[in-house]
Amino acid sequence: MKTTNKYCRVDFLLSQSEIDLILKADEYQHKDRGPLSSVYEIAEESVRAINIMNSRGVRGITKPLAFIRFNPDDFTVVSRKVHIRNLNRYKRLLDIITDISADSMDYLSLIYLYYDTNAKGELEIANDPRFDASAKQFITEIITS
Repeated sequence: MKTTNKYCRVDFLLSQSEIDLILKADEYQHKDRGPLSSVYEIAEESVRAINIMNSRGVRGITKPLAFIRFNPDDFTVVSRKVHIRNLNRYKRLLDIITDISADSMDYLSLIYLYYDTNAKGELEIANDPRFDASAKQFITEIITS
């Protein structure tokens, strides 16, 4: 997939002995960004982890990679708005970071926290035709509570 971004920058990289964790804070799920919408296109966001994974492979990095996408804002579950207190959100995020292990994941795992989901529990953005189909196979966890 062709994207307009030349570089795939991340917010936080936590490197452990057996696994790397990338944490990306996606305010408002990076949707409806007004004049910045071309920067945060759904297709580019969905392929970012694939590009990072490929870049690591080229450099010989073989440790599994967990790519955590964290939305700090309200979201919807089956079109119903959900608000979770920040303290609870951050505790859940910390639990995920501390509990994840190389044994429990593939080479790449995409974990989404507090994103819009439909009645089937699927990510709304993953059903958008602009979402890169190859990224779907790496979605391992969708957390809404």
